[in-house]
Amino acid sequence: KYSPKNTPVELAIRQIPNTIEIEVSDHGVGVAMEDLEHIFDKFYRSPNIRHISGLGGGLSISKGIVEVHGGKIFARNRPDGGLSIFIHLPCQIKAEKI
Repeated sequence: KYSPKNTPVELAIRQIPNTIEIEVSDHGVGVAMEDLEHIFDKFYRSPNIRHISGLGGGLSISKGIVEVHGGKIFARNRPDGGLSIFIHLPCQIKAEKI
C-alpha cells in the first residue's frame, strides 16, 4: 500500500541475545523524520500519505500486541528509500540452524 506496485516487502528474522528481531521493510517513500516518533500513535496519519486510504490504526494495534508480549516496536527509514519496522520480542530459547 505504501510502496510502488511490484516492489517487494522484505521480511527478516534474527536472533540476538535473549531477543527475536523481526524486520519488515518496504521500498516506499519512507516517513518524514518529524513523523517517525508519531507513527505508532492511535489514528496518526503522516501528511505525506493522507492520499492513501486508511485510518491510522494498524501500527498502533501492532504496538499494543508487541508490548503485551513484553516487546518493543520501532521504525527507521532505509538509506536507499522505504521504511523498516523492527519488532523485538523476548526469547529465552536458543535457535538451531536449519
